[in-house]
Amino acid sequence: QSISIMCAKLRVSVKFGKDTKDLDFPTAEVKLGELRQAIEQQMSVPKAKQSMICAGRRWQGLAFDDGLLVTEAAGAKGMKEVDGVKVIHLMLMAPAGIDGTEEVSRLE
Repeated sequence: QSISIMCAKLRVSVKFGKDTKDLDFPTAEVKLGELRQAIEQQMSVPKAKQSMICAGRRWQGLAFDDGLLVTEAAGAKGMKEVDGVKVIHLMLMAPAGIDGTEEVSRLE
C-alpha cells in the first residue's frame, strides 16, 4: 500500500472581463489579503477597487476581511478538488480600464 505525499495547494482561477488568470499558491492556507495582493501584483487591479464573486456570493464587508482563509470564504459550493489541488473560481469585478489595458491599447 503506497502513501502518496503531495503538497496540498490552491489554485484560484480569476475571471476578469474576457480574461481568466490562474493564481497558484503552494498551500491551501491562503488568506483573502494575500489573494487580493496577488491579484493586484499579477492583474494590476488595485486592492481597493477589487470586488470578488464566488458561487453567487459577493466577497465584501466585515465577513470577508483580509484575515479570512480563501477556502473558508469559498465554502463547499465554491471549491472543487482536482488531482489533489483545491480549485476556486472567482469573478473579479472592477471599474473598466482599472488595470491599464485601455491605456496600453491606445498606445499600441
